[in-house]
Amino acid sequence: MHGRIGDSAIIGSGIYADNKSGAACATGYGEYIMRLCLCKYGCDQMQSKNSARISSKKSIDMLTKRFGKNTGGIITVDHKGRFGIACNTRSMPTAIITKKNQKPIITFGSD
Repeated sequence: MHGRIGDSAIIGSGIYADNKSGAACATGYGEYIMRLCLCKYGCDQMQSKNSARISSKKSIDMLTKRFGKNTGGIITVDHKGRFGIACNTRSMPTAIITKKNQKPIITFGSD
């Protein structure tokens, strides 16, 4: 929409962090991500004792159910530093470094 700020800058939608659960960052169709507060949902899932991996999957399952395929992806990190990646697009290239001086772990996050 003309003049709209992107979902990435909206806390809860494109990005969210909570000391009790972890953090999440999303990409995709911003309108859909904003309607679901997708990153807040992902963090709430981690607070409910789900792993980062399961939380990211549940978040994208909800996005897909509401708005269909090819609408987005999410990266979650729990309070212990474990990560999860999920998307409903063909791919979502992601690089992760878990230790200092480590070569990146590359994933394409295809669903």
